Amino acid sequence: MVNDNVINPAAAQMILGSFDEQIFHHHIGATPCNVSILKRYEEESRVVITQRNVLDTLVSLREYLEKPEVRDAWDAGPGCSGGQWCALPEDQKMKWIAYNSTPWYFSFFVQWQSAKVNKLVVKYEEFFEDQLDGVRKILDFVGIDQGGYSDQHISEIAGHRDGKYNVGRSGRGKEMIPQEMIDVIYDHADSWGPYWSKRIKEELLD
Repeated sequence: MVNDNVINPAAAQMILGSFDEQIFHHHIGATPCNVSILKRYEEESRVVITQRNVLDTLVSLREYLEKPEVRDAWDAGPGCSGGQWCALPEDQKMKWIAYNSTPWYFSFFVQWQSAKVNKLVVKYEEFFEDQLDGVRKILDFVGIDQGGYSDQHISEIAGHRDGKYNVGRSGRGKEMIPQEMIDVIYDHADSWGPYWSKRIKEELLD
């Protein structure tokens, strides 16, 4: 359904037209094409957007890429960005991640905040402060009847962890990323202009 960050219209029609309830987990931007498709299926579609402090996200991404199964998969062939990353000195790896990932995170934030679609923004920090309430809000938003779900059942759902989950304490980014790199990240936020720069700093960096 996703190709180069674009939802394929034919696939979307086939999937959304065939099933009443489907959940898709994608890292896609709110491009004009994707937003137009979501609007076409506005009554059926619900977009849940996760949002996290970018500095903490960069540290978490660094730790995720250090996992042997991930590192080996990325280092599988010539020209692979993972291979380039694995070959870097330790003090350069965070810089590589920050320079390559931060623009995408900022763009993702601005696109979805601007998109006029049926959406729910879930902040990582707030969700993990009260996972039970967070899951209930998501279930309510997507229209799932909560009558058959006890608090214990929902807590078990919230506590499920797959292989991509990486435990991370909020605030680690400012502690672990060198200040000169943080300054560069804030400078990049400034490139989005006064309005978005302010929002990026308040919602993704501070």
